[in-house]
Amino acid sequence: MEEREAQRDPNPVLKTIENLAAKAVKQIGLELVDVEWKTSEGKPLIVVYIDSDEGISLEHCQKVSKSLGDLLDREDPLPSSYYLEVSSPGIERRLKKESDFERFVGKDIKVKTFNKINDSRNFRGVIKGFSENTLTMLLENGEELKINIADIARANLWYKQAPRR
Repeated sequence: MEEREAQRDPNPVLKTIENLAAKAVKQIGLELVDVEWKTSEGKPLIVVYIDSDEGISLEHCQKVSKSLGDLLDREDPLPSSYYLEVSSPGIERRLKKESDFERFVGKDIKVKTFNKINDSRNFRGVIKGFSENTLTMLLENGEELKINIADIARANLWYKQAPRR
């Protein structure tokens, strides 16, 4: 439920940080995937996920960290000190935006919904399509499932490991 509340009433400080992160990432020619606000050792931890078609290097993370750190110092949206972490989204990257779902049609995905659909909130399958705010999945059991994007609590690419022998 906390995730749904966050969608309705976004944290204004996080929104400012997201805007600054988007500016820093765009200057370097990368894609901003996500910004998360966590706590570490009692301080805010800002985690910025970046990507590009060619992948992400340590140098990319350092450039974004420096650029965003400078913007955060100048704008000063946080009332206290903070930690800043810049990372690639990883192999099981989170999908949030419509463009994420469209980009990864044909890929394996796992989805958690806010409310039960057919007695379940967790689904795994392949993205069959995305249009008009609706994700169409082909589930592992062969069934097709349509989920409105507003009903998705969390969605990630899913890396299926080969069975062990």
